Amino acid sequence: RLEREEVGRLSSRFSPTARRAVFTYSYSNFRHDPEKVLLKYFDFFFYLSNWGTKRIMFKLPKAITNYQALKAYVSDFESAYMDNGIRIFKRAESVLIDFNLTQEESEWWVDEDQTQLSTELRGLRKNILEGDYRCLFIMWLHIKSLEYQYKQLDEDFEIPLRLIPANLAISNSNLDALMEFFGVDRDWVNGAARYSPDLQEQADTYTDKLAQLSWEKKDEFLLKILRGEQNLKFKLKKELAKLQSREQRPNERSGSISIGQLFSSVQKETDKRKAQEQREVELAYVRRMKETEKQKEVILREIDYHVQKGSGKSYDEALERIINLRELAIYKSEQEQFKVWLSIFKTTVSNKPAMLRRLAENDIR
Repeated sequence: RLEREEVGRLSSRFSPTARRAVFTYSYSNFRHDPEKVLLKYFDFFFYLSNWGTKRIMFKLPKAITNYQALKAYVSDFESAYMDNGIRIFKRAESVLIDFNLTQEESEWWVDEDQTQLSTELRGLRKNILEGDYRCLFIMWLHIKSLEYQYKQLDEDFEIPLRLIPANLAISNSNLDALMEFFGVDRDWVNGAARYSPDLQEQADTYTDKLAQLSWEKKDEFLLKILRGEQNLKFKLKKELAKLQSREQRPNERSGSISIGQLFSSVQKETDKRKAQEQREVELAYVRRMKETEKQKEVILREIDYHVQKGSGKSYDEALERIINLRELAIYKSEQEQFKVWLSIFKTTVSNKPAMLRRLAENDIR
């Protein structure tokens, strides 16, 4: 309760709950150091501004965090803005991960939907504690893709394979939220996924590993449970991870690929995505044409109905249906039949200049 009152005094803009505090400003900004507030009170920080800055921070317990492995993902993006990139650093008994990017071409508008992403983004903290570094690599790769795009990286820039985590091809709601929030190009992620090992975790994996733990270790963890020690799940998983064979540890792979090689994979992914999108457009078009053909008699009656109403809005409704019929005629190679129908239709509406004008303006002839 004392901490909640302290957080409440940081700003008059919001009264915090037991689990979160949200501060919203229209003409100013949060006047305190977010790192210090995060260290003292919270585990996750989310920031979004209408001038394009997007930032999230995680606080992790240093005792169960592989700081050296995390440090490999530190990256700076040179731009007109300071602190663009990924920072990972120690503070007291914690490790802080800071994703901070400003999009120079951002519109002066904050999308309410993006603020809802904070719930999903918060779940990335648990992933990192469990040794799932996909979010770190995705952000690192995003920064490298920006550097490559702005000619700050040469074709031969090397990406160590040990940085590419397992199961990159498998997404989840947390990773989807990260990519949506920071505008990550999914083609880059899919291109890098070609170099990511598939290490699906099986339900019986823990059973096999637990059998390998010494009785001393098992007793040690049981005592910690009885003492109410925190973060035991992550500590036990860390202990079990040591029992993996070297071949199963993607972060110990040697070798590298150049960013030029990766970009070739990205282009293939882009081509594949565009081809799939085109197929979907074509399929949707065929479905629409079949539905129009099925409803043709109904559409003809609706045209007559709207023309008879004689209002501007009803003429627009009739025009929309005529355009659909013309599109169907092109699809079925029945343009001549459509022209015959249209000629008869124009005769019936010869006393309705507003309808004829609409046909002429849309080049329906």
